[in-house]
Amino acid sequence: MLLKKIPLVFLFCLMLVSSPSFASFLADDLLRECQKVVDMQNDSPDYIKSPGEAGLCIGYMRGFDDMQFQMAYARSGFSPDATEIEKFRIYCSPKDVTYGQEARIIVKYLNDHPEELHYAAGSELILILAKYFPCHS
Repeated sequence: MLLKKIPLVFLFCLMLVSSPSFASFLADDLLRECQKVVDMQNDSPDYIKSPGEAGLCIGYMRGFDDMQFQMAYARSGFSPDATEIEKFRIYCSPKDVTYGQEARIIVKYLNDHPEELHYAAGSELILILAKYFPCHS
């Protein structure tokens, strides 16, 4: 019974942090950090070449990938079967997609939707990845 409530609790928490008053890391912050990754890839003069400059965006995406796996694993009833776990994923990035490519998608989406920049970064990231990398057709 508890496992069935986990997605509801997660969504409730996501809704709470979607409000700018609760979120400390907004989509605007994510855009700025992921723009650093794109600038680094383009070898832009705007990119400050110092260690870790693009790390926040990539680290944030990696953390989301890990969170998604853990949530899917829990929702599968902690099944050891990878196929069963995959049924519960929210987004499914192809194995050959890099974090740099995902950063470009995030930057493009957020630049195209400035009205969403005041929302929590986590809410926007999960919506963007689910839109561009759906698991189920």
